[in-house]
Parts: sequence; C-alpha cells; structure tokens
Amino acid sequence: AFHGSVRVYLHQFLGLQMGLSFATLFDPVNGAQTPVLAQLLSIMTVLLLLAFNGHHLIIMALWNSFDAIPIVPGGFSARGFMMLVDWGGAIFSSGLHIALPVAAALLAANLTIGMMTRAAPQLNIFAVGFPITLGVGFVVLYLSIVYMPTFLESFFLRAVSVGSAAMRGMAP
Repeated sequence: AFHGSVRVYLHQFLGLQMGLSFATLFDPVNGAQTPVLAQLLSIMTVLLLLAFNGHHLIIMALWNSFDAIPIVPGGFSARGFMMLVDWGGAIFSSGLHIALPVAAALLAANLTIGMMTRAAPQLNIFAVGFPITLGVGFVVLYLSIVYMPTFLESFFLRAVSVGSAAMRGMAP
C-alpha cells in the first residue's frame, strides 16, 4: 500500500507540473479521480511485473512466508519490522529516481518560461507556457521510459529479497 501511494503521489506531481491535472479520468478501483499519467505508468509497471515473471516471485514469497513465519501463538520479533521501515525509505527513494528526470526538466522549462515572460511581458503565459511544459514533459518521459524496465526489474528483485529477509526476521 505504501509503495502504491508513493508512486501515485509522484506521478500526480508530474502530471500537475506537466499541465495534465485538467485531464483526469474516473478510476473505479480507487473510487476517485486519477491523473492520466499516473494511470499510464501504473499500468506499465504492472505489465513489466508480469513480463519479468514477478507474479511468480510474489507467489513464491507468499509460499515461503508460511515456512519463515509459522502460525503459532506468540509475538513477532522487531527486527523484521525494522527492515520493513527501512524498505519504506528505499521505496520513496526509488520513486524519486523514477520521477526526477521529468521533474528536473519541468523545473528548467518553468524557469525558462518565467525568464521569457519577465523579458517580454506581452507574451501570454497560458498560450506559450502550457504547450512548452507539456511537450518537454512528454519528451523527457519518453526518453526516460527506456531505462524503466531495468530499474523496475532490479527493484522487484530487491523487494522480494527484502520481503523474505523481513519474514525471516519476524520469526519468533
């Protein structure tokens, strides 16, 4: 749940910066408005998970969890929970790595547009700035999508290994 919320928040940020906050669609799963860019990247991430046979890894991790954490009355060890807390920081860091190229390019584009409107105030910021930020955002997103499969594959493998280590650490 935490991974999904970080990912959607960062993609909502990118969609807002690109000017795509106007174009939202109704998401029946979440019951709320979801930005189109977040929906696109979420579907792409799920398809990459299926392409890497990540669903097999998840099923195998679930199977191994019954061996790692036996169903017995008693408490859990705190070591596994601490690993999950540390993993939350890694998830946030991975989301920033995905969003950073587009966010940096949009920041540079907005600064450039700001300097243009300061130098020539007769330029209409809405007529000039909106297509520029939208175009820059999509071009940089298109160029950065090439690196996403390798990054996400290593992320999925790390997630399964950290999850199995956390399960072993939770065992009483």
